[in-house]
Amino acid sequence: MLTPLTKFTSVALALAVLIAIAQVGPGALSGKELRFSDRGQAPEFAGISNWLNSSPLPMASLQGKVVLIQFWTFSCINSLRALPYAKKWHEIYKDKGFTVVGVHTPEFAFEKEMSAVQAAIERFGITYPVPQDNQFGTWKAYRNYVWPAEYLIDKSGKIVAIQFGEGNYGQIDNAIARLVGARVSDIEPDDPGLGAIGSPEMYFGTEENINGVLEKRSYSSAIVNSQSASAGGAGLHGSR
Repeated sequence: MLTPLTKFTSVALALAVLIAIAQVGPGALSGKELRFSDRGQAPEFAGISNWLNSSPLPMASLQGKVVLIQFWTFSCINSLRALPYAKKWHEIYKDKGFTVVGVHTPEFAFEKEMSAVQAAIERFGITYPVPQDNQFGTWKAYRNYVWPAEYLIDKSGKIVAIQFGEGNYGQIDNAIARLVGARVSDIEPDDPGLGAIGSPEMYFGTEENINGVLEKRSYSSAIVNSQSASAGGAGLHGSR
């Protein structure tokens, strides 16, 4: 027999899923690739508490660069497993007009402390800019709902590809390479040191936070703007 609390929780979860579908489309939840003719300009960084490894970066200051926005949080194992790839891309392409911006959006109160985030940055060897999105202002501006998530932005400031959850690293690498004019590889990138990753939380699968409701999913998905990425014909594929 369902208690009133159980019924409320079930309704809340159902509404959260419907909200996510309305915001990013059914392909993001099914793991299928979803294409858009124009994803539009990348939103401005909003509600940032602190900028670490950088002075504040308005989006206008990034015009002319290819940018990967990665939403992460330092105690989530899913975020940490994606982190070495972002670090590797930054090192490979930073001299070709590319940068990663690691938007740190906390799940728990202790992850809001600047000293704790700074310690994580030093522990994991992150050298690219990390804005602290403690109030979820940038998270909401991007209508994001998952840790980790990557938004690839072209030189004109348009979002050309989105990756929800772990995976598709080779496709993301190729999309970045095409946008910066580098050589594209048909080989999946090597594991860039995932064995050293550890977290006090052991989450398996993608984490989703939809209007305050946290869910776990075991797949990744990708959304591609086929027009803007046609500078290199990039195509990312979601997988279950």
